[in-house]
Amino acid sequence: FKDEFLRIVEPLSEVGAMNEGLRRLGAYWKANMLTRPGTALRNLYSGAIQYSTYLTEELWRGIITGDATRLKNAATAPLRSLFPTNIKNLPAEIWGGTGAGSEVGQFGKSRGGLLGGSVDVALAPMQAVENYFKRTLALSKLDSLGIKIDKARILADDNVLSAAIRTADEFGFDYRNVPLWMEKFGRNPIGALTIPFVKYPYKLTRMYTRYLGALNPWNKMDGADRMARILTLGTMGGGAALAYSQGPDRRYIKGMDY
Repeated sequence: FKDEFLRIVEPLSEVGAMNEGLRRLGAYWKANMLTRPGTALRNLYSGAIQYSTYLTEELWRGIITGDATRLKNAATAPLRSLFPTNIKNLPAEIWGGTGAGSEVGQFGKSRGGLLGGSVDVALAPMQAVENYFKRTLALSKLDSLGIKIDKARILADDNVLSAAIRTADEFGFDYRNVPLWMEKFGRNPIGALTIPFVKYPYKLTRMYTRYLGALNPWNKMDGADRMARILTLGTMGGGAALAYSQGPDRRYIKGMDY
């Protein structure tokens, strides 16, 4: 009976080993993409675009309500986020800035070993940029709520902690906060080998559908908030259209009109 049982189970263990091998292959494939020298720079300008969306919304809200407090906090947070006291009191783990919550965390579990450790070191600049923007978003939000930036105070109040995490997620992307099916898909071999990442397009889409939702009259929200979101959508959309329209003139290739 034992021999018969092993005969049935052994092929299954081989399949499991193959799946694990494919997941690891996908992780290192994506890691190779992210360890390119330009990746941290790419993360810097993409994070800046996401933060500028947040800043633009606060600008329009300030104009509509006549209260510039939130705009002032959002405008000064990028500098204040570099202060040692704020770095200490807003550590990355608060809002998922390390591990599974980060873009690097889309790999899944820790890679481990010498090669995995080398990848972690190579990804450190990218991780630092991501942590910076999430800390900046959390700092701006907590300042606007009148909350003292103190780690113990933040961790002691679930509402305060939730506000910091929610803002960092909406504009800085917490990759732990995704549907269960997406989390499971990322752990299977097909998901591990999917290029580009599955979670990033999902989080980016959610950020901008936040503004599209303001166009729906059946969505209940404060009037000032609705107008601020609509104007932000128009501003960012117009800016993107202008940026693309200023590209190089490509009407001619090697002197030939195409």
